[in-house]
Amino acid sequence: MRMGTNSPKAQTSYRLARFRDLMRLSSEKGLALFKPWVAIYQGWVWTEQGRFEEGIAQMRHGMAAWQAMGTQFACPFHLALLAEAYLKAGQACPACPERSRGKRSRRAKSKGRSGAEHVGRGIGPGGASQW
Repeated sequence: MRMGTNSPKAQTSYRLARFRDLMRLSSEKGLALFKPWVAIYQGWVWTEQGRFEEGIAQMRHGMAAWQAMGTQFACPFHLALLAEAYLKAGQACPACPERSRGKRSRRAKSKGRSGAEHVGRGIGPGGASQW
């Protein structure tokens, strides 16, 4: 995605403008798949701006709509973005099992894993795993 200039503020403004364009086009052309995708990334940009509560809510809304459509493509990446947003907000990610919140399990340590066993789980209302 072209960012315009290198300043973070300009990049954020550019991204938000493109997301608005995508949302408008998806409504005009009946491309329902783009709406939840845009909501996820729009929420992520909001969290980058420090609008954590609003951004996380938008991301969760988009992810729930994405999954309701039966789409699982990119869900692990979306979960990583959501976990990053919770981390920046200073909160624990409700989608992450307790054992992977900031520490590795004994089994993960013995196998050299990072403790991110939660990658690939879905987010439902209230943080419940969907898959």
